This record gives sequence, C-alpha cells and structure tokens, in this order.
Amino acid sequence: MAVVVLLITLSGLAQALALPEAWEAAKANDPTFKQAGIQARISELEVKDARHSWLPGLEAGARSQWDDRGNHSNSYSISLNQTLWDSRQWAQLNQAQANQLTEQLNIQVAYNDLAGRLLNAYLDLASASDDVLLAQQKLDDGEKLLGITEQRYKAGKLQLTTVEDVRANHVDEQAGLLSAQAAFADRQLALAVLINRPVDQVSHIQIDMSEAPRLPVSSTAEWLQLAQDHSPDLLAAKQQLQAAHAGRNVAQAGYFPTVSGTLSYGGSDKGDDGTLSASVGVTVPIDLNGKTRIGVASSELRITSAEQDVRKVEIALKQNIETRFQQLQLQWQRIGIAHQQVESRQRALALKQAVYDAGLVEASELIDAHNALFASRHELQGRLYQYWQQRVELMKAAGMLNDESIADIARVFVP
Repeated sequence: MAVVVLLITLSGLAQALALPEAWEAAKANDPTFKQAGIQARISELEVKDARHSWLPGLEAGARSQWDDRGNHSNSYSISLNQTLWDSRQWAQLNQAQANQLTEQLNIQVAYNDLAGRLLNAYLDLASASDDVLLAQQKLDDGEKLLGITEQRYKAGKLQLTTVEDVRANHVDEQAGLLSAQAAFADRQLALAVLINRPVDQVSHIQIDMSEAPRLPVSSTAEWLQLAQDHSPDLLAAKQQLQAAHAGRNVAQAGYFPTVSGTLSYGGSDKGDDGTLSASVGVTVPIDLNGKTRIGVASSELRITSAEQDVRKVEIALKQNIETRFQQLQLQWQRIGIAHQQVESRQRALALKQAVYDAGLVEASELIDAHNALFASRHELQGRLYQYWQQRVELMKAAGMLNDESIADIARVFVP
C-alpha cells in the first residue's frame, strides 16, 4: 500500500511544535511530576534524620540558686548522651530507607503517567487538526459542486430542488468544519495547559502502510515480562510492600530493651573541684497496656493490604497488556481495510461524477458518494491515530515510555 501522509496548516507560517519540545516543556511544568521529586527529597531528609538519631547528644546547663538565709550558689553541668543499642532506631532507619526507595519509584510513576498524558494530548491535537483539514477539503469540494450545479440550473439542465439539495449539503459541510474547528480549539487548549505554553500547531503522523511499525517485542509473553521488570506502578507497589514490612519491624521493636550511656561533668562556684561521672542504663519495656501488641497487629494488617495492592496491580497490568497488544494487532488490520475503503470510495466518486456530468444520475447520488468518501477518509485517519494511542498505552503499561522511546515516536511525525 502507498504512503499515507496526514498534513495540515492551521496557523499560516507558524512553526509546528515538535513532540520532543512538548515533552521537555511538560516535564518542566507539570506540578504532579514536580511534587513527586519534592517528596523524594523529603524522604532523603527523613533518612538523614533517622541516621542522626544514632549520633551522641550534648547538653550544657547552668543554675543559680538562692535561699531565705541569703545563701547563693552557682553550678554548671555538661553531659554527653549516647544510645548504645535501640532496636526501634534501627527499624526506623530501615523504614526510612524503604520509604525513600518508594518515593524514588513514585517519581517513575509520575514520569510514566506524564509521558502518557503528553503523548495522548499531542496525538489528540494532531488528529483534531487533521479533522479540520478534511472538513475544509470537503467544504471546498462541496462549494465546487454547488457552483457547477447552479450553472447547470441556470442553463435549464437541472431543477431547483436539485440545487437546494446541494446547497443544504453545503451548509452541512460548513457546520462540520465549525464543529471540527471547535474540537481543535478544545484540544489545543488541553495541550497548552499541560505544557504551560501556547500551541499554534503540532506535527502530524506520516505512516508507511506497507508494514506495521516495529515494536520493542513481538509477543504477549514478552510484553508481560517487560511489564514485570519495568512497570513503575508494579515496582512501586512491591516497594510499598517492603516499606510495610519495615513498619512491622518498627512496631515489634517496642518489645526489645534499649541501652544508653551518659558521660557528665559538673561543678559549682564554691571552690570544690568539678565532678566527672559516667552511667549506663538499660530500659526494658513492659507492654502492660497492650499498645505494642496492637501496633504489631496493625502493621500486620498493613502488610496484608499492601500484598493485595500488589495483586491488584498485577491483575490490572496483565489484563491491560493482553488487551492492548491484541487491540494493536487488530487496529493495524482495520487500518488496512479502511485504506482499501478509501480507494474504493475514490473510484466510486469518480464514476458518479462522470455519470452525473452526463446527466444520468441525480445530484443526491453524487452527494452520497462524496460524503461516503470523506467519511472513509475520516475513518482511516482516526484509526491511524487510534493505533498510535493504543501503542502509547501499551508502552505506558510496560513502563517503556522514556526520552528515548518518545524520540522514536517523534520520528513518525512530520511538521
């Protein structure tokens, strides 16, 4: 089959916004993506805070005292406190590190989601602009038909009803163009909001229909394996499960003793030498009120809930991958059929035009053939964009949307 090129110029000589440029703008301006980065930095500070809890603490104090007999004394003290062993602090450090990994994976979740939203918004706008082109072409052809029909009516070759039929169809074409322009404006605004900059026009798909564009892998099993290895949603859910296990360790640490040491020095202004002392203390918790037991039970339930979250993601991911991959194969076959329909409608319209010029058919039949051709062209165009949107969703599910893959997708677009 031939190369199908979908092109449009809606803003004069305005330069089309390239897909990579739109992607960079989206990354720089999307608040959700930025928030994910902020949360990751917060988690880094929480890890530092957990580590610093193991460092010694230094306290210094001074005291001045009077009594009713007129006695007055001043004293001072300085003490160095060090935790020698505390299971809870170790567990809290492990939990903070697990949470840090979770937030880092959440950046990938936000990144993958943003890439999907950007690509779909870009494809939606490109599709809408091509709809405007088709509507304009249909209107132009209809205007030519109306002109010819009016001339033939003036020459006495047609009845007035035929002219009115063609004129009514031309009004429908004008309405169709306005509808397409309104849809374009809506999608233009949606992309502009996403990237925080005005958009005049975008590039458009160029597809070589001789063969389907190559995919990273070619079977459902391979796509499922890619998703297992790279899906940000799945990796984040699994890491959240690890964080839940770390939370249980924090709760269980409430059963274990803590050991701490203190080194202090103090003195007064009475002339006596200062006193240096050292102490070691052991604290053994007794869960008399059951608070620790309840905390452990609660953490166990959080683990169970996190396990179900992982299971839900796995089920949804498997269903999504299998459905998207199957639809992608079928969509390409539908594109081939739609292309054949366009070619058939073109031949049919040419024949209708010839017999209409010979006065052998009514104008209504020519109008029907004309409308059928543009309906088929619109169907082909829509299926091309649907194919790429299905492809984007498949790659998003597998966690394969990144700078490199977006650059590859950009190669099928032309200004």
